[in-house]
Amino acid sequence: MAFSLGNGQDISYVKEQAEILSSARMKGRGYVDRGLDRAAQHIAAEFKNLGLKPYGKHYFQEFDHKVNTFPGKMELTIDSQEMQPGADFIVDPASPLFAGRLRAQVYDGNNLQTLPSLEVLQEECENCLIVLDMQDVEEKEVLKEARQLKYLLSDFAPVIWLKDEKRTWGVSNQQLEYPIIECASNLLVDGSLVEIKIEAVFESSFTSKNVIGYIPGSKYPDSLIAFTAHYDHLGMMGDDACFFGANDNASGTAYILSLAKHYMDYPPECTLAFIAFAGEEAGLVGSRYFVENPLFPLENLKFVINLDLMGSGVEGITVVNARSQTREFDLLETLNRTHDLLPQIKARGQAPNSDHYYFSEAGVPAIFIYALGGSTAYHDIYDVSSNLTFEEYNDIFKLLTLFVNKL
Repeated sequence: MAFSLGNGQDISYVKEQAEILSSARMKGRGYVDRGLDRAAQHIAAEFKNLGLKPYGKHYFQEFDHKVNTFPGKMELTIDSQEMQPGADFIVDPASPLFAGRLRAQVYDGNNLQTLPSLEVLQEECENCLIVLDMQDVEEKEVLKEARQLKYLLSDFAPVIWLKDEKRTWGVSNQQLEYPIIECASNLLVDGSLVEIKIEAVFESSFTSKNVIGYIPGSKYPDSLIAFTAHYDHLGMMGDDACFFGANDNASGTAYILSLAKHYMDYPPECTLAFIAFAGEEAGLVGSRYFVENPLFPLENLKFVINLDLMGSGVEGITVVNARSQTREFDLLETLNRTHDLLPQIKARGQAPNSDHYYFSEAGVPAIFIYALGGSTAYHDIYDVSSNLTFEEYNDIFKLLTLFVNKL
């Protein structure tokens, strides 16, 4: 596939798109206040403006899935001291609707055998609030067992996991019986009066959209290469806590838009598809739906390049599936050395950690690339566009286009 590299890369465009997609208006590209839909509409509008063709009448592929959402109140008060959602505490993404004023029963994480048995809890726990104090627990096996235990306990009472550690949020397709809350407040002691207000709505059939466009090949239109990235993130945890998802994955979505912009100026010989997936954070449901309901024959798909966490690259990139796609990984390494681009390209084996996975499972050659270095914010309220530097954008962009040219 021959084309000129020219000056197709446009760092101002990729920064602009990442900033738009992670702006407050997008509500974290999640399941509250139409955040996900706003992002889908924006990407489709960009595809249209760039000149990409849709498969069918529009750029959307809709699918339904289960998801737990938090559209309203999100409050935690400890002895009249109000905690800030996202900063001071998070709720487990499977937490249900709940409101109550409870007295804390604190149990030492190093002595969890003092906890009542599950049978006793089932019979006697009324208006209980179980606090697992893990502050002084460092042993990995103890922490692992306690994390499993908190879910068993949540069948009978609200649970607070008390530990000063990085708190990362997520998306769930189910609801617990009682909420689980993670925080690190030193205000919380045995007997503390704790007020909890959580508004949760379980959506049994939420409609999400994959956004798909393509540039037809000038010479081999039935042979395809796909650039993919998920555009969804975690959204809102209540009215105030927004998980903006700048690096994860406004950055990768902005990359595929930038690549589409480039290839519209330098038309490819084979068809290039650009797919922005929804539902990645909910369990890769968008990419799985596409693989099970493809808009083009999967046997025509030569290769998939999935991009996620692309906001820096100052320390290089990692390639997932490198050990199964050895020829392609070797090609990336050769091109990188020849053109003196990135400081390193790390190899990683197969992993079901992004939207390449179901393509690989279906026998389609695929890799997942993520950038190394830069901001450490991940699945928290601090993953914002001001953290994105795109230091190695030009070199990564050049590597990708050189790589596609050799496939």
